[in-house]
Amino acid sequence: MAKTISYTDTQLVEMIQKKDRKAFEHLYDKYSGALYGSICKQIQEKSIAEEILQQTFLKVWNSTADAYSVKGHLLIWMMNVARNITSE
Repeated sequence: MAKTISYTDTQLVEMIQKKDRKAFEHLYDKYSGALYGSICKQIQEKSIAEEILQQTFLKVWNSTADAYSVKGHLLIWMMNVARNITSE
């Protein structure tokens, strides 16, 4: 039986800061559903919502080290990133 690896948000952020692709996959698996649901509440068109989700994760990958404070909840921060993308 395969062992499931679990990381805290802080661990994921630290690993993503080091550009760890496996950590990014874990982050996506952990939060993409909730984040997509949040985006869909604002954006009714599925293709645009999917594009915003992709842009959000790309921005997280590129700017996590500078933008995220471990004092906040990672999902909330990611929702704010998505909200900022929708308002651009």
